[in-house]
Order: sequence, then C-alpha cells, then structure tokens
Amino acid sequence: MKTILLYYKEISSFNAPFSILIGLLFFFLDQSFLRGFMLSFLTGGMLLAIYLYEKKYREKYFFYFNQGHSKLKLIVLAQILNVLVSIVLFTLEKVYYGL
Repeated sequence: MKTILLYYKEISSFNAPFSILIGLLFFFLDQSFLRGFMLSFLTGGMLLAIYLYEKKYREKYFFYFNQGHSKLKLIVLAQILNVLVSIVLFTLEKVYYGL
C-alpha cells in the first residue's frame, strides 16, 4: 500500500497544479473553482499527469513492477483515489454551501 500511495503522491504532483489552473479559469468565468478543479483532477489533469510522469519517470515503473504492481494497476488505483478525494470535496462543498 505504501508504494501505491507513493505513486499517487508523485502523479498528483503533476495533476494538482494543472487542475488548480483549470479551477482558476472556472472561477474567473463565474463558475465554481472547486467544480473546475475536480473536473480537471478526474479527467484531463489525470491524463496529462500520466503522460508527463511517463516522459519524466519512465524508469520508475520498474520499481513498481518489482513491488508487484503493473502500470495499469497503478493508474486505476490512482484514479480510484482521485474519485474518493473528489467525493469528499464535493460533499464538503455541499455541506458548506448548503446546496
């Protein structure tokens, strides 16, 4: 589990900045920052993060493979964690704004 969380942390270091920029774009277009952030965090930001991680840290996949994790398994588990984070944030948004 530690290796999966390590991968999630590394992939999120690419995903989060891009998603924040998209969230700011949504905010300036009179939309919800959080909705724009989460939309990007789950879709385009994740795809971009996977691509950039592949380009920069291609050799790290050998480490994960030696730990018993395939690339597909890592990507799927990272996306599942993204969905869980998004559910929590959307729930907090609804509680905070009372929607």
